[in-house]
Amino acid sequence: MNKIKLAYAAGIIDGEGNIGIVKRRWSKRYDKYHLQVRVAMCDKEIPEWFLLHFGGSVSTSCRSKINPKNRDLYTWQISHRKCIPMLQSILPYLICKKSQAELAIQFQDTKHYGGGIRGQKGRPAKPDSELAIEEERYLLMRQLKNNSHSSNNR
Repeated sequence: MNKIKLAYAAGIIDGEGNIGIVKRRWSKRYDKYHLQVRVAMCDKEIPEWFLLHFGGSVSTSCRSKINPKNRDLYTWQISHRKCIPMLQSILPYLICKKSQAELAIQFQDTKHYGGGIRGQKGRPAKPDSELAIEEERYLLMRQLKNNSHSSNNR
């Protein structure tokens, strides 16, 4: 993809996108973390452009059925390892979310896919030390997001 399209994608991610580490409760003792990048818009052209160029999926929330004054929402999403090539390609062009993208790449590059607390599919359980690192990066991502929101409100 050429530099102009990569810069365009970075601008959309900076302005309308979300780079996040998602935390899900897996069991009473165990949280599961994964990387996710999303863009949600009322016009489906941009989410479909991201799908064409970076993969992932597009979903539709039919908000107009609930209230005719609302427009439908189209969300492009990519997650886990699939995020990394896209984030690496737009990283030089990001401004607002550059530190979030760097943390996301670091998170995914060092992520160990163990089988959870009890192990799964013949894989050993993930050590508590790795779970602690994932929680630390999840909290750091939240902090980066809060800092960017407060600096945007100045």
